[in-house]
Amino acid sequence: MRHMLPLLSLLACACSIACAQADDLQARDLDAVQVRSQYMPYRALSITGATKTDAPLRDLPISARVLDRTLLDDAGATDLAGALELASGITKANNLGGLWDSYSMRGFTGDPNFSSDYMVNGFNASRGYNGLRDAANTQSIEVIKGPASALYGRGEPGGAVNIITKKPLFQAQNSLDVSAGRFDSYRAAVDSTGPLSENVAYRLNVMHKDQHSFRDTVDSDNTLLAPSLLWMPTPDTTVSYELEAVRIHAPFDRGVTAIDGDANRLPASRFLGEPRDGAIDLHSTGHQLFVVHGLNQTWSLQGGATYRDSGMRGFSTEPWTLQADQRTLRRERRYRDYQGRDIAARAELLGSLQAGRATHNVLFGIDGNRFDDSRFQQRARSAATPYSIDVLAPRYGVAQSGRLATITDTDERQQVWGVYAQDQIDLGARWKALLGLRYDHYQQDLDNRLRGTTQRASDGVVSPRAGLTFHVDDALSLYASAAAGFRPNSGVGANGQSFAPEKSRSLETGLKYVQPGDGLEATVAAFRIDKKNVLSLDPADSSFSLPVGEMRSQGVEMD
Repeated sequence: MRHMLPLLSLLACACSIACAQADDLQARDLDAVQVRSQYMPYRALSITGATKTDAPLRDLPISARVLDRTLLDDAGATDLAGALELASGITKANNLGGLWDSYSMRGFTGDPNFSSDYMVNGFNASRGYNGLRDAANTQSIEVIKGPASALYGRGEPGGAVNIITKKPLFQAQNSLDVSAGRFDSYRAAVDSTGPLSENVAYRLNVMHKDQHSFRDTVDSDNTLLAPSLLWMPTPDTTVSYELEAVRIHAPFDRGVTAIDGDANRLPASRFLGEPRDGAIDLHSTGHQLFVVHGLNQTWSLQGGATYRDSGMRGFSTEPWTLQADQRTLRRERRYRDYQGRDIAARAELLGSLQAGRATHNVLFGIDGNRFDDSRFQQRARSAATPYSIDVLAPRYGVAQSGRLATITDTDERQQVWGVYAQDQIDLGARWKALLGLRYDHYQQDLDNRLRGTTQRASDGVVSPRAGLTFHVDDALSLYASAAAGFRPNSGVGANGQSFAPEKSRSLETGLKYVQPGDGLEATVAAFRIDKKNVLSLDPADSSFSLPVGEMRSQGVEMD
């Protein structure tokens, strides 16, 4: 106890001194410190691909979703396939052994001879052999549900995807993104932008990806080079140029085969091709030029052109038939040499008119495109000289003794020109209307060198669109729309004949809810689509397609 007394005395003295000092201090107010934070929702208030104008989403009689750059980064979506998983109504489809993007929208996939339809800055860019698209130079992705033929011509009635690329900025920005994943997969992307002068800016996107896989012996690499320039010669004129060069090396991989109808009997890592085939080489080089000129405060001109050259070449070993023992898989060996060239141009006049109480935001346009497709394919398969593998205990390097025989040797040319008009009508605070009409004339020529025949088809097609939106209040709106569309079919069947174009009709109704501020946003849509002259892979020979007649897709979806 005697040891505690000095300590207690010391504490008492300290408290006395502190109290004395506190009495001498005067109270004073401190300056307020404000901490502010802003919630940034994944919300886009407008969309350009649906009408080619910067139209408010809630005024349009369509279902649409904008996947902006922030959402793509936060979700870790580094390619188009991963990004589209963030939108409803889209499912993956046959991607030609992992070589290109393929998906269905509202139940429709499109031409099985090519990757699924998508646009880049409003220009059709999916025709040809462009490989799996990376998102390194993507600013946003517009998912537009329903047919868009009244504006763009050829297209799928299920909807369209419009990719908006990153644009040059007059403020310097530089970034490096490096990522690594399982199975020794690596990806690096560089994004650099800034001014070159007072009226010229640049942007450079470079990406390289080495991707090893959970699949045995399956490795791939993907390189993207995408420089762009922006020139503003006057305050009313903007000229932009973009280059996009892609090179991909990837093996053809059809996946595992089902044993006794069970696709889970084999491990997911089992590769049933031949490593010695090497990689398929895909290349795509695209150029895009676009000019916008303001005539006055309400009228403007815009137009541009695009050129894309693409191709794929290489060998592959693919499944043919699984024998009765449920382990011997007969295979076929193929060689493909496909080349595509796509050229398109368009010019448009946009403006605003007042007619009584109604405001008409109108667009008039003319466009044309030409697509050349050259296909050469050889195949070796024979029951007499089976090119087989044991799916339960695979041994690679089996000699393929069959002779490669040419099964496809064609040159196809599609030429289309169209004129179109669109009217977005503001009928007041509650009612909005959208009207569109387009006429297309197309010609299709197909030279079949294997059969020594030439076929030509041509036609004129009218594609209308009409829709109405009613704003119940500041948050809720109702809409209904109807449209028609078409798309020429490419390729020939096993009989050497070309195909009639697809034609479609679509009906849609829905509601949109946009909570004021930064709250909830939702769209519920019900649709019905009827399409005829639909193509599917020929079950007797997957090297060809065949028409399966008419199809209907209907349902309800929510975003």
